[in-house]
Amino acid sequence: MWILRVKRTFKARHFLPLYKGKKEKSHPHKFSVEVEIECKELSKEGYGIDFFEIENYLKEILPEGKDLNDEFKFIASTENFAKWIYYKVKEKFPDVKRVILWENPRFCAIYREDENETC
Repeated sequence: MWILRVKRTFKARHFLPLYKGKKEKSHPHKFSVEVEIECKELSKEGYGIDFFEIENYLKEILPEGKDLNDEFKFIASTENFAKWIYYKVKEKFPDVKRVILWENPRFCAIYREDENETC
Protein backbone atom coordinates (compact mmCIF):
# COMPACT_ATOMS: atom_id res chain seq x y z
CA MET A 1 0.00 0.00 0.00
CA TRP A 2 1.12 3.54 -0.76
CA ILE A 3 0.09 6.89 0.63
CA LEU A 4 0.25 9.72 -1.89
CA ARG A 5 0.59 13.19 -0.45
CA VAL A 6 -0.02 16.41 -2.35
CA LYS A 7 0.59 19.83 -0.84
CA ARG A 8 -0.81 23.11 -2.08
CA THR A 9 -0.71 26.64 -0.70
CA PHE A 10 -3.38 29.29 -1.12
CA LYS A 11 -4.37 32.60 0.40
CA ALA A 12 -7.70 33.26 2.07
CA ARG A 13 -9.23 35.31 4.87
CA HIS A 14 -11.40 34.36 7.81
CA PHE A 15 -12.54 35.33 11.27
CA LEU A 16 -14.12 33.55 14.18
CA PRO A 17 -17.50 35.07 15.13
CA LEU A 18 -16.91 34.28 18.82
CA TYR A 19 -13.23 34.31 19.71
CA LYS A 20 -12.82 34.55 23.47
CA GLY A 21 -16.25 36.11 23.75
CA LYS A 22 -16.16 38.60 20.88
CA LYS A 23 -16.03 38.75 17.10
CA GLU A 24 -12.51 38.42 15.75
CA LYS A 25 -11.31 40.79 13.02
CA SER A 26 -11.08 39.29 9.55
CA HIS A 27 -7.47 38.42 8.79
CA PRO A 28 -5.52 36.74 5.98
CA HIS A 29 -3.61 33.47 6.01
CA LYS A 30 -1.31 31.77 3.58
CA PHE A 31 -2.80 28.33 4.12
CA SER A 32 -1.02 25.14 3.19
CA VAL A 33 -3.06 22.00 2.71
CA GLU A 34 -1.71 18.47 2.55
CA VAL A 35 -3.95 15.70 1.27
CA GLU A 36 -3.08 12.03 1.77
CA ILE A 37 -4.74 9.38 -0.40
CA GLU A 38 -4.25 5.64 -0.02
CA CYS A 39 -3.32 3.68 -3.12
CA LYS A 40 -3.33 -0.12 -3.11
CA GLU A 41 -2.30 -0.72 -6.71
CA LEU A 42 -0.10 0.91 -9.31
CA SER A 43 -1.00 1.42 -12.95
CA LYS A 44 1.04 -0.26 -15.67
CA GLU A 45 2.92 3.06 -15.90
CA GLY A 46 4.06 2.55 -12.30
CA TYR A 47 2.04 5.13 -10.38
CA GLY A 48 -1.15 5.10 -8.33
CA ILE A 49 -2.90 8.41 -8.99
CA ASP A 50 -1.35 11.15 -11.06
CA PHE A 51 -0.13 13.82 -8.63
CA PHE A 52 -1.24 16.51 -11.10
CA GLU A 53 -4.81 15.16 -11.05
CA ILE A 54 -4.90 15.60 -7.27
CA GLU A 55 -3.23 19.00 -7.42
CA ASN A 56 -5.59 20.25 -10.13
CA TYR A 57 -8.60 19.16 -8.10
CA LEU A 58 -7.29 21.04 -5.07
CA LYS A 59 -6.77 24.10 -7.24
CA GLU A 60 -10.38 23.77 -8.40
CA ILE A 61 -11.96 23.48 -4.93
CA LEU A 62 -9.79 25.76 -2.77
CA PRO A 63 -11.16 29.31 -2.41
CA GLU A 64 -8.03 31.23 -3.44
CA GLY A 65 -8.20 34.86 -2.37
CA LYS A 66 -11.68 34.51 -0.86
CA ASP A 67 -13.15 35.23 2.54
CA LEU A 68 -14.03 31.83 4.03
CA ASN A 69 -16.84 33.36 6.09
CA ASP A 70 -18.52 34.53 2.87
CA GLU A 71 -17.94 31.24 1.07
CA PHE A 72 -19.26 28.79 3.67
CA LYS A 73 -22.21 28.45 6.04
CA PHE A 74 -20.12 26.84 8.79
CA ILE A 75 -17.88 28.66 11.27
CA ALA A 76 -14.73 29.13 9.23
CA SER A 77 -12.24 27.80 11.76
CA THR A 78 -9.19 25.94 10.47
CA GLU A 79 -10.63 22.75 11.99
CA ASN A 80 -13.97 23.06 10.19
CA PHE A 81 -12.31 24.04 6.93
CA ALA A 82 -10.00 20.98 7.11
CA LYS A 83 -13.08 18.78 7.51
CA TRP A 84 -14.78 20.45 4.52
CA ILE A 85 -11.68 19.88 2.36
CA TYR A 86 -11.57 16.23 3.45
CA TYR A 87 -15.13 15.56 2.31
CA LYS A 88 -14.70 17.50 -0.96
CA VAL A 89 -11.58 15.45 -1.74
CA LYS A 90 -13.43 12.26 -0.79
CA GLU A 91 -16.03 12.99 -3.48
CA LYS A 92 -13.36 12.54 -6.16
CA PHE A 93 -10.84 10.37 -4.32
CA PRO A 94 -12.74 8.00 -1.99
CA ASP A 95 -9.53 6.62 -0.46
CA VAL A 96 -8.49 9.94 1.11
CA LYS A 97 -6.95 9.22 4.51
CA ARG A 98 -6.45 12.65 6.02
CA VAL A 99 -6.19 16.35 5.37
CA ILE A 100 -3.68 18.54 7.16
CA LEU A 101 -4.45 22.24 6.98
CA TRP A 102 -1.78 24.67 8.11
CA GLU A 103 -2.89 28.24 8.76
CA ASN A 104 0.73 29.24 9.30
CA PRO A 105 4.03 27.34 9.80
CA ARG A 106 3.22 26.68 13.48
CA PHE A 107 -0.48 25.81 13.64
CA CYS A 108 -2.45 23.13 11.83
CA ALA A 109 -5.61 21.08 12.05
CA ILE A 110 -5.78 17.47 10.89
CA TYR A 111 -9.01 15.84 9.86
CA ARG A 112 -9.45 12.10 9.34
CA GLU A 113 -12.33 9.77 9.94
CA ASP A 114 -10.76 7.03 12.02
CA GLU A 115 -8.33 8.37 14.67
CA ASN A 116 -7.16 11.56 16.31
CA GLU A 117 -3.69 12.85 15.59
CA THR A 118 -1.69 15.87 16.56
CA CYS A 119 0.28 18.18 14.31
